[in-house]
Amino acid sequence: MIRTCLGVLRRPHARGFSGAQLAPSSAGAVQPTRGVHALHTERPSENSDSGYEAELKLRDLLMGGKIRDAMQSYMLSKTYGNYPSPGTYKAIVSGSLAAGFSDFAIETIHDMYLIGQKPPFEVLKLITLNIEAKTLASGVMKILRTKEIKDLAGAKTAVHPDFFNDTLSLLVHRSKITPGILGELLGEMERNKVDLYMASMTRVAQFFAISHDRFALKKFVEDLPRRSTVLPPQTITTALKGLAVSGFAPETVQLLKLWDSNNERILQLMKLEAPDEDQALILEEFKQTTDLDLNSMEKLTLDLGTLHEGIHSSSRYHREDLTMMFWRLLEKSFPMNVTTAPIDIFIAVAYVKAAQGKIGEAFQWLRKLEACGHKPELRDLRQIVSILSLKNTRKQIEKPLISRVQSLLDLNLVMAVLVRSGHASRAIELYDEVVTRRQMVKPNVETMDTMLLTSLTSKGTRSAFSLCQLVVTDMEMYDLLPQTETLRLLCLNLVKLRRVSQALNILEKASELGRPIGTWSVLYVGRAAFFEKDTGMIQRVEHLMAKLRMPASEVYYSMPEDSSISGAAAKRTEKSTSKGNENEGEKDGSKKTTSGASQRSPHDV
Repeated sequence: MIRTCLGVLRRPHARGFSGAQLAPSSAGAVQPTRGVHALHTERPSENSDSGYEAELKLRDLLMGGKIRDAMQSYMLSKTYGNYPSPGTYKAIVSGSLAAGFSDFAIETIHDMYLIGQKPPFEVLKLITLNIEAKTLASGVMKILRTKEIKDLAGAKTAVHPDFFNDTLSLLVHRSKITPGILGELLGEMERNKVDLYMASMTRVAQFFAISHDRFALKKFVEDLPRRSTVLPPQTITTALKGLAVSGFAPETVQLLKLWDSNNERILQLMKLEAPDEDQALILEEFKQTTDLDLNSMEKLTLDLGTLHEGIHSSSRYHREDLTMMFWRLLEKSFPMNVTTAPIDIFIAVAYVKAAQGKIGEAFQWLRKLEACGHKPELRDLRQIVSILSLKNTRKQIEKPLISRVQSLLDLNLVMAVLVRSGHASRAIELYDEVVTRRQMVKPNVETMDTMLLTSLTSKGTRSAFSLCQLVVTDMEMYDLLPQTETLRLLCLNLVKLRRVSQALNILEKASELGRPIGTWSVLYVGRAAFFEKDTGMIQRVEHLMAKLRMPASEVYYSMPEDSSISGAAAKRTEKSTSKGNENEGEKDGSKKTTSGASQRSPHDV
């Protein structure tokens, strides 16, 4: 592979070893593959064991469980250039692992690469299953550091890049390696001029992107241009998503530029009629990694998912320049056809227009999305609300915002923006004007539900609670009910506002319509009713809990022990519950009796 910085070529290392070339092995040794180098060794003496006899001796020691002796025998045989067969190698690795010599097992596997006997997956699997990720990475780096020390001393040592790339892939996929250890291993490989293959680059980029280690990903991306003349497009797109999500705007811009220059270099290499040996190696590896030909490369663009994620993330960090950069790429790559464009394009355009402050156009694109029968995701709506809310903090876009209300979706967005930007009182006026007086739009369940969530999750301002109260009143008028989770929040906030009766009305209505009601909501409202000491509300709670087949005594017994509620209330609730169960026709018809607040039903124990 060629190592360059943005297109400046220089001589690559051999695809095999880094180090001095070895003489061929003696009898019994497997001949090295093309391009493989090895250590220079001494010629065996006349009275030394032959390779065959040495392997027989090694097998006998392994079968006899003499692991230390077997290790010494293997090292002696290796000194004379005698290497065992793959089956014996596997026995050496498994035996040394069982005896606790993990570093020796790692070096033995590296020796298999050195003599051209690439170990099968089963052998590689042995070290990843039996050695912890940190220990395995440490053993791999020990080989590199030993090479570095020997090179400084003048003794050339060989290392095989296949070993490090294969081990790296296993560490990333099969072990719980940390970004720090992986970064250290990558640094050792680069310092010792061990090539990181294209397939390994993509795996490492994926690892850093999903590990949420922002700075490890940033460091890896900064080193990418130095690692290879050309990069797999998948490596860049994976890193691009991770950078955009992490909020590294300058690095994201640099990576977008690298995408363009990388594609140009790939096209130049593919169009060469007579590439030299180095260029041919690069092209061969690139095609094996990506399966891209000249025709597909000429049409290659960033995929829609990457562009959409870039727009979403950059708008979340309020980087309008980066948002527009992604938008221009999207506009260039995908036609803006309303009938055929994917949903992501509509949302992306709405992001961009909101970031530019073009409220009318943002609403227009969302209406187009709705007209095509698509419903925006809640995540996207919240993001657009967040962008507009930031711009509305000083009311500079409030009037244009309000004047754009033409549909339910518009009303929903504007109400959310006004509340989140601290203008809840203005939101109440707008809601009253649009829904009640002008009657421009009739709210539906989704709109009311979203507005309720917006007001309920705001920072507890009185205006937000007032908006909540107004919406609840209208929901009763329009015969609407919120969703289950919103129902829970609504009951909580109504109780805080001491509007227990209204919360109870909503629960009763939900029960009549067969809507799911959370047990927590009923208990919370029930406790509040008991503390209000309103006999009518207490009876309504008892009836509701009996209807839902909930022991009404739970309300009393879940309250603090020093509560001022008398034991008669608990007694009445238990009688009401047991009477309701009898009317339901349950098999156990025996009537339960209580003698005060200290006596509990078996259900409560």
